[in-house]
Amino acid sequence: MRFLVDPLDGTRNFLARRPEFCTAIACQEWVGDRWATTDGVVAHPASGRIFWAERGKGAFVIERNDCERRAAVLPAEVAGANPLRHQLIDFSARGLDLGCQVDVFRELIVRQAALRNSGSVALILAQIAAGGTGGTILTAKDHD
Repeated sequence: MRFLVDPLDGTRNFLARRPEFCTAIACQEWVGDRWATTDGVVAHPASGRIFWAERGKGAFVIERNDCERRAAVLPAEVAGANPLRHQLIDFSARGLDLGCQVDVFRELIVRQAALRNSGSVALILAQIAAGGTGGTILTAKDHD
């Protein structure tokens, strides 16, 4: 068993006093010929929320008022012929070449999606599990 810890995911946001930063911890077990993540915890101090997930058991969140609830993944409302219109899309493209990034951005803008790069992959993934994002495009590194 091993633990992966990112004490400050979203460092640039933290330094700029933006709220999109968190602390992330993952627990992994050796399964066959690779490490498999079994549990993960993301603490988001700016909102007072703590997200966690257990493989095969679901994703959960504790709100600031300490009332635990199961996080449900809810599909975003789809608007007819243009399902991306007015959807907030998180975009993080580490390792993706610039030309490809421009092509993806162009297509999303044409479809009237609202784009942002929050700067914290762990927080994006936690918010997806809690049903709090319209969509996400991630090309993350192994440690994310």
